[in-house]
Amino acid sequence: MTAKIIQSQSKIRHQLSIMSDDLNERYKGKEVEIVLINTTPIFFINDLLAKLKFQYHLQILCYESYLDQSATSGEVNITHDLSRPIRNKEILLIDGVIISGKTPHFIYKTLQSRSPKSLAFACIGIKENQIEYKLPKVFFLFDFSNQWVEGYGIGTGAFKNKKNLYNLQ
Repeated sequence: MTAKIIQSQSKIRHQLSIMSDDLNERYKGKEVEIVLINTTPIFFINDLLAKLKFQYHLQILCYESYLDQSATSGEVNITHDLSRPIRNKEILLIDGVIISGKTPHFIYKTLQSRSPKSLAFACIGIKENQIEYKLPKVFFLFDFSNQWVEGYGIGTGAFKNKKNLYNLQ
């Protein structure tokens, strides 16, 4: 397998500054419930939270997806639900990479039924050319449309714990 650095630490930091500026502007003076999705890369969480200037509370939402072992089933099982109510609250969901949008859409619809004030996503990357489901506002660092990416906490292989992002194709 050939791995090529596609986003260096300095580029990640630059994009993270842009994202955090946008989030700080959006949530200025507000209290936000930040929901960490179970597969969220820890490097991204740490780096992003360090740059946020608004008041927030952290919650965790864990799920298992594709229970019938088919990536097309769309079945999602929440294995650890939120610990506090979200009614009339600003919600920011933090995820790793959004590919088709199927699982984030399920989570969005589930949480939307609990009447939050707003819902948005922040993630390391999306695959814009593969998104099939309408999502609320998504803040992202990079578009990985045609890349298989690992690093910065993403993936399961040798590059997952590296601070750069690598294309493994």
